[in-house]
Amino acid sequence: MPTKRHPQKSKHDESGRLRIGDNWSAITIIHNAHRDFVYASREKSRKLRYICRLFVKELILANFLNVDHSQLLERMIELSLYTEESLR
Repeated sequence: MPTKRHPQKSKHDESGRLRIGDNWSAITIIHNAHRDFVYASREKSRKLRYICRLFVKELILANFLNVDHSQLLERMIELSLYTEESLR
């Protein structure tokens, strides 16, 4: 008989990162007065792509710490294309 798991409590540290169990996740803050965001907000689909690209950037930077710049850019392009295809 499977046992019931208790939900893991979440905690915040001093930097604002959210801890759930043993995993840390960063909160991506979108500056809604930034000129790129203002421009992207004119159309709903463009705004969604912009937010997706910001998330991709944060995800790549968090997961590939010791990788050279060219490989980071390759990963970013690869993930951007994949996620944007999934948005359609």
